[in-house]
Amino acid sequence: MFEKVLFPTDFSEFAQQMLSCITEIPGIRDVVLLNIIDATQYSIQGWTHEPERENAKLLMEEKKTYLEDQGLNVVTYVDAITSGTMSRRILEVAEREHVSLTIMGTHQKTSIDTLLHGSVSYDLLHHMNTHVLIVRQSLPGSDSENKLENICPHIFSKILVPVDFTDLSQETLSVVQGMQGIREIVLLHVVTEGDTKQEIDQEILHARDELEKIQKDLELAGFRGVVHVRVADPVEKIESLAEEENVSLILMAAHEKNWIEGFLHDSTPFSVAKGAKRPVLILRMACEAGENFRRHSGQQDMLHQ
Repeated sequence: MFEKVLFPTDFSEFAQQMLSCITEIPGIRDVVLLNIIDATQYSIQGWTHEPERENAKLLMEEKKTYLEDQGLNVVTYVDAITSGTMSRRILEVAEREHVSLTIMGTHQKTSIDTLLHGSVSYDLLHHMNTHVLIVRQSLPGSDSENKLENICPHIFSKILVPVDFTDLSQETLSVVQGMQGIREIVLLHVVTEGDTKQEIDQEILHARDELEKIQKDLELAGFRGVVHVRVADPVEKIESLAEEENVSLILMAAHEKNWIEGFLHDSTPFSVAKGAKRPVLILRMACEAGENFRRHSGQQDMLHQ
């Protein structure tokens, strides 16, 4: 479904281990690797950055060989920008290459909130016309700090899908059913409405009934489904259930045309992306990228029934 992905890399150890995430994406065929050298600043070699560029090309060939050995087609870019911004160059490559997914790695110690206020990440999140997979490195000192090779094993095997029973949820579940490699789908609805305990209890019963209907449909389609209903803050419950169920991925959809507004207004998908320890995939459904995704996934007819 994500046949062509873009991965901007800085050649860090974490970026190297992110390559294993790329190979885990079901249906992937093509990878665009991008490294950008900031040549707008004076370097120790003066205004030339040619040694840095040549070293980057060597490193890029190593990454290309690794991915090609996994059966993928790889295009590489090593650029040194003398004006403009890195984000603009990333956007240009994404548009030129017609990628459907952009992979972003972020350090747990440097939250995406911090990254958001940097010009590169802000511009990317504001303008990127693709779906985005965010993979976060563990905190220093954590059990997985020295086990980066395991940052996203079988990333689509067990996914958590929050459901609010809107058309967007139905559309998202239809897309999920077209994905390869999924063995188990954890369904979650968080009850936030109701002023009295009786009203909340009624909402819980209704939500469980609806989720069980979805669960049966998923099982008929060959998926194992698990149902959870929680009460209170959706973001906190999504993040905690992801840990409780040990999911490989949290999958959410957003249809804001200008999706940076989601970050600024703390909408649920983007709040989860900022705080979750698990990889988070955000699908942009109501935009040109979403249409491209549905067309590539072969689910267009199903989604419009």
